[in-house]
Amino acid sequence: MNGQLTFTRVSFTHETLSSPLFDGLSAVFPPGWTALAGVNGAGKTTLLSLAAGRLVAESGSITGAGFGERPAVYLAQDMETPPDFFADPSLVADTESLAIIARLGIGDDWPWRWDSLSGGERRRALVADALLKRPELLILDEPTNHLDASALALIASALGGFRGTGIAVSHNIGFLDSLCARTLILKRTGRGVVARAYDCPPSQAFDADRAEDERLRSARTVLSSEIERLGAMRSEAAAEVARGKKRLSKRDLDPKDHDGKGRIDAARVTGKDAASGAKEARLAARMARGAAALAALESPGLRKTGASLSGVRTRADSLFRLPGGTLTVAGGNLSIRHPELALGGADRVALTGDNGAGKTSFLLALLGRLAAGNIAYIPQEYDREGRARLLARLRALDAREKADAISIVYRLGSEPSSLLEAEI
Repeated sequence: MNGQLTFTRVSFTHETLSSPLFDGLSAVFPPGWTALAGVNGAGKTTLLSLAAGRLVAESGSITGAGFGERPAVYLAQDMETPPDFFADPSLVADTESLAIIARLGIGDDWPWRWDSLSGGERRRALVADALLKRPELLILDEPTNHLDASALALIASALGGFRGTGIAVSHNIGFLDSLCARTLILKRTGRGVVARAYDCPPSQAFDADRAEDERLRSARTVLSSEIERLGAMRSEAAAEVARGKKRLSKRDLDPKDHDGKGRIDAARVTGKDAASGAKEARLAARMARGAAALAALESPGLRKTGASLSGVRTRADSLFRLPGGTLTVAGGNLSIRHPELALGGADRVALTGDNGAGKTSFLLALLGRLAAGNIAYIPQEYDREGRARLLARLRALDAREKADAISIVYRLGSEPSSLLEAEI
């Protein structure tokens, strides 16, 4: 497996959008791991779906790894469906497959208790399933969700042994830096989405990309100033041409003014005013070339970033107090022994533990003991029904509230149009 994946002038428009997301996009993914980066809404998931053959380009071509005898394997964020090797143990019959299973710490009993596995355990099983299929092209969409530090190290080690062409999207820059030697950044510019490739891990690529944005802004400023300067010179040349035409006109001369006519004829022979006209034409051509160069430059957008979460300090001494003992969670399937627990109105508490230790179940149990009030709970991810409820709530807001919500979405790096135009 040593082929690369090539996008050549690919165009694609989502049915819900009025303009193309990609319009002549070209990119190359050589063997090895490439990190795919870009703000939310820049088209990362769409590009992954095109690479996996789940979407078909309107024009252009996608060739190479994943489009031959071995189809691409797409490891999506969704973790509802158990891996294939749980139902077909024959997929783990050779030494290499057994090594993958061992490296990822897959338990012998996992196929029989998929519903009780933690998010991190499910993720490890799905990564193992992807590697067992020996694809030419392996696509990872947020593979680090739900992972603790130890599970993250297991997955990074296992994926590092993959010898095909890999594309990874993740918000965990440390993970991408350890895995990827190349980065492709999708950028929204004045000319639509473009792809910038860097032969370095993401953390270095982001620095280089910011420098490139600054270079482009500086180049646009210089070009704009030059076009403005040429415009002033052209206006002066045009005014000179207008004055010359007036001087050369015999319209207002007395028909008997033979001396005046002679002077005008002599001026026409010298060609001085023709030279002014030629100067104006040259300046106009230089302005046109400058405008074309300006249009050819990417126009990296500047956007405000960051958002805050406001809250109200409770007047109570504590939000809850729980005597030491044992808490039964996960529908009675897990018991957690704990010391006395208390949460004050200004406390900030980190809850840590290995995947499968019961952190989420424990947190939900504690939430159930909080006094009714203004409580915001943000899960790791939303299922389809949860996403539909969120979209319905967004669209039901009044104009001011919706504008505030859209502003926060934008400042957090997402494109609001992708929410407003999404299907519920």
